[in-house]
Amino acid sequence: MARQEIEDGETAANALNGLIRQCLGRDDGWKAFYAEKMGKVTPAGANENLLRLYAAELEAERAYSSGDAGCNRVRSRQAFRFLLVRHTRTSPVDLDELLP
Repeated sequence: MARQEIEDGETAANALNGLIRQCLGRDDGWKAFYAEKMGKVTPAGANENLLRLYAAELEAERAYSSGDAGCNRVRSRQAFRFLLVRHTRTSPVDLDELLP
């Protein structure tokens, strides 16, 4: 709805204000319908593979950024090596060419 309003020449701020007014002004019947539908939604849970990937990326970034270039560069390289081997089709041998 807001997208269409903007395409029709409405400002983004006015379209957003309209959406906010619409949400706040919903009648009780609509709110009950929405609550019922949302009550039936079952969370799928966290994607463990993505969480491990993000944790490894964070470790690599922290190691690279933390100051002591010699020690941290080794840790960063190890973390990136893990990421590349685990999440791509890169072989460990190819990494010497990729990582300085």
